[in-house]
Amino acid sequence: MKDPFCRLSKAASVMLLLGLFVICLLQVGSSQAQGNTVVRVQPSKTAVRVGEAFSVSVVIESVENLYGLDVMLRWNGSAVQFQSVDIRLGVESHPDGVLHEDSGAEIYVAENNASEAEYHLAATAVGPASSFNGSGTVFSVRFKAISAGLSPLELETELADHPRPGGTANMIEHADVAGSVESEENDSSVPIGTDWLILILVAIAVVVSAIGIFFFFRKR
Repeated sequence: MKDPFCRLSKAASVMLLLGLFVICLLQVGSSQAQGNTVVRVQPSKTAVRVGEAFSVSVVIESVENLYGLDVMLRWNGSAVQFQSVDIRLGVESHPDGVLHEDSGAEIYVAENNASEAEYHLAATAVGPASSFNGSGTVFSVRFKAISAGLSPLELETELADHPRPGGTANMIEHADVAGSVESEENDSSVPIGTDWLILILVAIAVVVSAIGIFFFFRKR
């Protein structure tokens, strides 16, 4: 006859293992529920010379059920200057973009404003358009470096999902990843000065050689 205490210990061990397994599942489920959605500046770091033009994009990665967005990009207006923006809303028109304009629906743009130091875009898909899943570019901004310095590219964003009939939209949890631009003075004058110095030295050497040759043959 088996010891009842032994059977009880085995049962307790099994329950403990099951409990640990359930805890692991709950942790995994919680992590998946939070998701890995990211809104980021791309490229994250840009190095340019003063006077050069360059572009940066704001992209959304790994989003599910996206229906509306509100994106604010800020920069140092004394270092870089806003030139233009290329909005990539509606994957039917922009395959690399975000949001849908299918089923004859149009995307409603509530804000599309640029100032000296920020750009603001707020837009939403309109029923019966589908919700957006995946990754894509929201917009690309073209800048010009106007002075030497470091300019953070700061993001402030909100993402909303597709509301259920009769309900309201929920915010989508995500992380904002900023970028930066470092502009340096254009040192193109340095090579020019160096070239002139080399030419002067070569000219002096030629003159000295010519004088030396002249006196050498004169003595003979």
